[in-house]
Amino acid sequence: MARNKVEADICLVLEGTYPYVSGGVSTWVHQILEMFPEWTFSLFYLGAQHDPKAKFKYTLPKNVVSMEEVYLFDTKPESILLPAGVKNWQLFYESIRRLGLRNATAGDHDFELLSSLMAHIEDHSRVSFDTFWKARETWAVVRELYDRNASDESFLDFFWALRFLIQPMWKLARGLHRLPPARLYHTACTGYAGIAAALAAARTQRPLILTEHGIYLRERIVDICGSPWIPQQKMRCPNPDDPLGSLRRMWIGFFDEISKMAYQRADSIVSLFDKNAKAQEHFGADPQKITIIPNGIPTEAFEPVIEKRAQRRAEQPQSKVVGFLGRVVSIKDVKTLIRTAKRVIDELPDV
Repeated sequence: MARNKVEADICLVLEGTYPYVSGGVSTWVHQILEMFPEWTFSLFYLGAQHDPKAKFKYTLPKNVVSMEEVYLFDTKPESILLPAGVKNWQLFYESIRRLGLRNATAGDHDFELLSSLMAHIEDHSRVSFDTFWKARETWAVVRELYDRNASDESFLDFFWALRFLIQPMWKLARGLHRLPPARLYHTACTGYAGIAAALAAARTQRPLILTEHGIYLRERIVDICGSPWIPQQKMRCPNPDDPLGSLRRMWIGFFDEISKMAYQRADSIVSLFDKNAKAQEHFGADPQKITIIPNGIPTEAFEPVIEKRAQRRAEQPQSKVVGFLGRVVSIKDVKTLIRTAKRVIDELPDV
């Protein structure tokens, strides 16, 4: 869709969902667009890597006035390389040090530091990430962060882990100027989309709504703990009190910080049920900002299923039933549910 600078009523900041993925949050987004034709919407889509063959799973309604896309893990090299471009970035590097070495909990100060870093990258658009990453001063900061945070790990592993942590934020900073103007920003997660929406809301002094269906930070922790792309702990002196190792803690800490910033900048936070609201509060959300809006479920639609199940139980009282309601995708971990059910039945045959 061609760029359109018309200010929309609402800008939806989306990460890896609508309109390229169907189901779940994407269906919810499409329902919002269709249910409120009197409001205009713009879309800011954050993806991993650009796929020229990817197609929309939905037809965008007429009240979507613009859409922009930014790809955070795109490996396409930037065309402009200026070896001298990183000169006079002392304040920039000092901000990186302060963010990377500080022990305090994220707050306004950390958000302002990150905001200034992102603005600096955006303003120096003629400097490529590779130029920045190969700069002598960058190397000095990487060594300093390694000595402080992960000296018991392989430096090579730390070097690449840090690069892949910083690079998507660099790409995001480069794409922030494309974020459509709107009277209100709305996002469905606290990750990259959450921090993008928080930065946009802060810059424009417009309100931000955060609606979490699943808790983004909790899901990232699960991914990181089991991730094959983060090297296993290779400590010279293994620490039994730290089974994750420094690299996984670094990634978890990163998502923890940007989640706190998104919660902090949000004017209103929406959760689906009380347990999720408690998780949001645990991860840094102000409970005074949280509103619980449960999914509306027409229970009468399930009455035939309930009757059929009761009939089956009457006819086959010894049959075993495992219940699952959700999408059959890797993050739902259906295989573990099935394996667990088998172990339960083996130990408790009458369950």
